[in-house]
Amino acid sequence: MHLRFCRAWQLYVRWGETIIPQGSDEAGETDSRAPDWKPAQQVVNAFRGLAEQERFHLAELLRQSDDRLSPLADPFRLMSAGNRWLDLQREREESYSDWLAWSLEQMGQAEQVLRVFGLEDSEFGTLVHNEKVSVSREEPIRTPGGEAKRLDIVVRFGDAGILLVEVKIQDLDDAGGRENLPIYCAWLEKRQPDPKHRHAILLVPSSIESPCPGWDVLAWDDVSLKLRLRALAQIKPIPGNLLFAAMLLCFASAVEQNILGWSGTGDAMSTPQTALYLERFLEEKEL
Repeated sequence: MHLRFCRAWQLYVRWGETIIPQGSDEAGETDSRAPDWKPAQQVVNAFRGLAEQERFHLAELLRQSDDRLSPLADPFRLMSAGNRWLDLQREREESYSDWLAWSLEQMGQAEQVLRVFGLEDSEFGTLVHNEKVSVSREEPIRTPGGEAKRLDIVVRFGDAGILLVEVKIQDLDDAGGRENLPIYCAWLEKRQPDPKHRHAILLVPSSIESPCPGWDVLAWDDVSLKLRLRALAQIKPIPGNLLFAAMLLCFASAVEQNILGWSGTGDAMSTPQTALYLERFLEEKEL
């Protein structure tokens, strides 16, 4: 329901920006040869009023989130979209997979890593949650035909299990690599023959049906929300963890603004999605 509402809102914003032609007179200048735009303008004006209320709502949610994350602040306060290193147009997918892998490694505990991916209550999670964690990036492999490939993130839980994470910062059809998924899955099956002790996640901007057997799909907003909650847990018990909490929130900021395209500034296009996301964060318990 929420997703349909946000899509309808975005369509309405686009419609409102284009339906009134450039140079039209909102005061009602008449031209017998031109269409009467007054009814459309009334609808657009009504929507603008609704959008203004949504901006007030978003501002209040940001204030509540600041309070919850104090002495830090909500990640939307940091304008990550201006950072060239994180610019999706420069195709720096490695920047996001590197940062995610580093964050997982710093967590250290299997249970915390599992929670980032929503696996803490899964059969796989139950089998590996007490194990020592090691994280590797760009792990090289060879296909049966001898071609060199690299795995984005491999998380090993001692000898008990392996978690493979394939990272995409664009939709799969735009990002490419669909043909590699069966190859990576075959590698995982060879390394860990027992299906209970292996898991593969395809991390994408928005949820889709699994494009390949053996892969679960996870959306970036679920991961960024878990990073926020992990940061929240780091802030309170041990003051020495504050710096790591800040790093997690910076990463969440980059994901939310660059990959998901959301904004805390009241941008009309993303305001409802941003507000719904912040409501989720404020309702969730810390990890």
